[in-house]
Amino acid sequence: RCNERLAEKEIYVFNFYLGRKQFEAAHSRLNYIKKAYAENKSLEPRLLYLEYKLASKEKNTEIAQQTFNRLHTQHPESRFTAMADSFKHNHSFML
Repeated sequence: RCNERLAEKEIYVFNFYLGRKQFEAAHSRLNYIKKAYAENKSLEPRLLYLEYKLASKEKNTEIAQQTFNRLHTQHPESRFTAMADSFKHNHSFML
């Protein structure tokens, strides 16, 4: 439970950087989260979603599509997959 709260804080910081288009800091934070919480497999779909969102905001269509595909293949029933679908639909003009 404590680790979940710590992960939530780190994700909040990631989103803070992403919202301010500080992409390098967002990458660093996402990499930290992946390493620090690697044992928590329940975070995987969420982290893929965040990676997809970051790549999309950076207009890195190749990484965005790869991550989007991984999310759909590995976690088709996840709410984060549905969120990625919605994000893609709402931001498709950006890609």
